[in-house]
Amino acid sequence: MLEWLDKYRVIFETLYFLSSIGLVTTIIIGLKQLKLVKQDIILRNKRASVEKSIEYLNWFATEFIPDYEKFEDNLLKDNVVNYPGPYTEFVFTSTCNTHVPSIQTNLDKSTEYGGTGLINQIEFFSAALLSGLADEELAFNPLASLYCDIVEKLYIVLCDHRDDDSQKFLNTVKLYRIWSARLKKLDDDKKQKNNMDASNFGNQRIESIGT
Repeated sequence: MLEWLDKYRVIFETLYFLSSIGLVTTIIIGLKQLKLVKQDIILRNKRASVEKSIEYLNWFATEFIPDYEKFEDNLLKDNVVNYPGPYTEFVFTSTCNTHVPSIQTNLDKSTEYGGTGLINQIEFFSAALLSGLADEELAFNPLASLYCDIVEKLYIVLCDHRDDDSQKFLNTVKLYRIWSARLKKLDDDKKQKNNMDASNFGNQRIESIGT
């Protein structure tokens, strides 16, 4: 019996070794396939996000902007004074409230001309970007500056709606703070670069021929 086992032990060990190699190979192939599937999912999600971003950019340009321009034109016709800032609290404060006549007029006229509907649309747009449904970074370059200007024009309306409940329009406030801070940093970086370039030019000297 032992002689039989000894005779076939090498065969069994070889088969076991080969089966182990096969198992490892299967696992490696499976992991590679899993990685490819994961990459495919990421790519599909990215593509879907980009496509959705294009949809929102198109909506912003073709639907929201015309409504907002009508709103702004009406305020200009009525000589409504824009609140000059700061745009930080997004609630009424001791220095920004409806006891100030120009702010009360701004609120009344903004409400009359559809300001509440505009901030509802802006909130919808902001939520899509912050949730990842649309690509926030893709939307930044073409829209950030305009978006922040619009939110600042609607600041008094936002304060009025958030005065008793600061949980309202959180997406609008959050996206404004993210984008305005990023715009400021880009502007600061640009100024710093311009100053450095000017300094470098100022240190340059043109030598005369023969010196």
